Amino acid sequence: MDEIGGVLGGDPSVAARRDFAQVLRVTVTTVRRGWRPIRGVPRFWVFVDGDGRLRVDRLGRRRLHSDPYADGIHSAGVLPAEVRARIGDHRCAALVCGNGWAAFRFPFQPSIDSPVAVHARHADGTTYDVHLPFEKRLLSVRFDPALTAAIDKLPPEG
Repeated sequence: MDEIGGVLGGDPSVAARRDFAQVLRVTVTTVRRGWRPIRGVPRFWVFVDGDGRLRVDRLGRRRLHSDPYADGIHSAGVLPAEVRARIGDHRCAALVCGNGWAAFRFPFQPSIDSPVAVHARHADGTTYDVHLPFEKRLLSVRFDPALTAAIDKLPPEG
């Protein structure tokens, strides 16, 4: 909860704060709907277009990055570089994934994802890297109510 306020509190750009708040809201909703015990956190891109419209592109099991030699989630800034490359004409781009995507596991093993990782970049150059912890339930996930309340208090959309 402090991480959310701290990340957004120091940013002077109102547009970046508003867009990132939208990204966090859609992230929580999409993860709640898409999390599965075996697959874990769904992997997807969130884009905020120039007029403020959100678009979510699911990745499924495809690679998160284009570097075939990357060996993990924090390998030489591979994921932030991928976000920087994908922003294009969008106002904001974010890559959302779990933290266990690079680990080897057999297909029937439960997911080892623990937080949701959000790697975002705004057109003005502002970057955000946030991890949203959650509690695993039998067939769903639960975010801390204080975390969702903090996200709800972020700047409104539009």
